[in-house]
Amino acid sequence: MSKRLLFYVGLALALVTCFLLFHLLYGYVVAFQGETNDCFFLFGRSFLMEFLDHPAGPLRYAGRFLGQFYHYPWIGAMIVSASIACFGFLFHRVLVKLNPAAPLAQLLLPCVLLFALHTSTLCQVYDALGVCAACGAFWGYLSLRRKAARRAYALAATPVAYLLLGAYAWFFVAWVAMFEWLDSPPRSGLVFKIGYLLYSIAVPLVAWRWVFLMSLKGAVLCPVMLHPPYRTGSAHHSSAYFAVDCCLAVVLALMLVVMPFWTRLFSGMRLASFWQVKSDGRSRVMLAAAIVVLAILLHWLRYDAPLATYVRCHRFYKARQWDALLEAAKENPYGDVRVQFMTNFALQHRGKLLDEMFRYPQMWGTRGLVLNYSSKPGVAPPEDDTDKGMLNSDLFFEMGHVN
Repeated sequence: MSKRLLFYVGLALALVTCFLLFHLLYGYVVAFQGETNDCFFLFGRSFLMEFLDHPAGPLRYAGRFLGQFYHYPWIGAMIVSASIACFGFLFHRVLVKLNPAAPLAQLLLPCVLLFALHTSTLCQVYDALGVCAACGAFWGYLSLRRKAARRAYALAATPVAYLLLGAYAWFFVAWVAMFEWLDSPPRSGLVFKIGYLLYSIAVPLVAWRWVFLMSLKGAVLCPVMLHPPYRTGSAHHSSAYFAVDCCLAVVLALMLVVMPFWTRLFSGMRLASFWQVKSDGRSRVMLAAAIVVLAILLHWLRYDAPLATYVRCHRFYKARQWDALLEAAKENPYGDVRVQFMTNFALQHRGKLLDEMFRYPQMWGTRGLVLNYSSKPGVAPPEDDTDKGMLNSDLFFEMGHVN
């Protein structure tokens, strides 16, 4: 089997594997993001303008549009899987442009890390789209044969990529800068090399000062910042999972920047052949074993059992399958108050609320039927309190306490 055919077969297998994992094992992520998408086939100028007051507006608009299809979880799983597969294809094109003998093992780890990030509710589909677009832009840069044409392309593409992709444009900037410095002697084209770096730094500064009404931090990092208003679901994300998210994102970013230039950065060193896998059976078995160990480790770090329980109970809650909800909520070992509210809702519909309420975990004890907003005076209730309040108000309404 040729190397190109092997790549396409592997890419197809990766697409199918990602789809099955997102549809079966990590289906709760797609379901949760589908519920927090905040729009359903909205169009028009007023809705579009909400995305044009910050960089990466078109990218986030595209992600929000695709998020509408998460209403059908299998379509959402396919969208996320296709985005990861698209990244694998484009990043492989970049690697081959820079090194025709680039091993497939060099592509494996970034794809696995991107998949692992998307098992978090904080990572949206536009994150994968942003990385894909940056890879596509750099692939176009490498496809130009003449140096002058490449440099003109880089100067024109940098502000456009920034407006369209926000912080994901920095991958394109980093790749172009490293290619310019490593492809020729340090003193060759020194004016452009230094000028391009200063030009790239000036782009977000100009946008912050004269284009967008936002902080300098937002102008540089949007939409990579892992907190609102550029992220959803953060109120339901524990600090432990958030720390893992940050570590995976940093490792992936470093790999994306360094990996295309691996052999040039470490030429003459043993580290340059780190990704080479020998054709003997022992090397292939070791690679397969390393993949399995990495997958198990990432699953152990990434699988959010409390959120999966909540999403499963919420699915029964929306379908009004009270018996199934009560069966799923019997244990509730994670102390999720939202599951408590849905449990009480199901008990009320079965006429068992007073008799069996305390046979189920009640995180708030005797206050399990009472609204509990933020206790800080003068502070608006946070998102999670509002969510609980909506569930509790639904219970009050069904019980007839409409006053």
